[in-house]
Amino acid sequence: MSVQSDENYCRECGRRFKDPRLVVTSLILIVVLGAAVVEAIYFQTLLQEYTAQLHEYERKVASLESRVQDLESDQTRLKNEKMQLSKELSHYRLKRPTYYELLDFLANDGTSEHVYRKGSYVCMNFAWDLKANAIQQGWNISFVSINFDDPTGGGGHACNGAYLADGSWVWIEPQTDRIYRDSVESYLESFFGVSWVQVEEIVVVW
Repeated sequence: MSVQSDENYCRECGRRFKDPRLVVTSLILIVVLGAAVVEAIYFQTLLQEYTAQLHEYERKVASLESRVQDLESDQTRLKNEKMQLSKELSHYRLKRPTYYELLDFLANDGTSEHVYRKGSYVCMNFAWDLKANAIQQGWNISFVSINFDDPTGGGGHACNGAYLADGSWVWIEPQTDRIYRDSVESYLESFFGVSWVQVEEIVVVW
């Protein structure tokens, strides 16, 4: 009885193995499994490549972040140096005087006490000396050269000028320490005692 059952079982297995549907199904299963294995290997390779690229990008990002920190540190240092230099330069920057500061400077300056000597110490020398003395006191006063015509035939004259702290302009006669707020023509007419003046050229040197 047992032998007959075994023989029947073997015959049944043989019939099943010879069944074409089973063969095709098995082949399909093998192909599918093989494709899955190949795909898994392919994606594993891609994953490794992407992981390597990600590590490289992370390294570059870290390097860039370090560079940015260095640049920010340099920027902070340069800003501090700029502030320090600006602070130091402020001690040497010439200032615009107020009207009363200009009066006080002229009252204590000795330029107007010099003697006018034709050919050796003239208006140009007065103006240059007043400007030089103003610089030593920290005041921004210019040297002015003027060519003009007047009833006597005109000529040239040197004086000084300044923008005051309030933004207004004044003419300064260094020989007398007088300050003129009106036009340059009015100033020259008053100083030379003439009825009219026509200015032809003005040069201002700061």
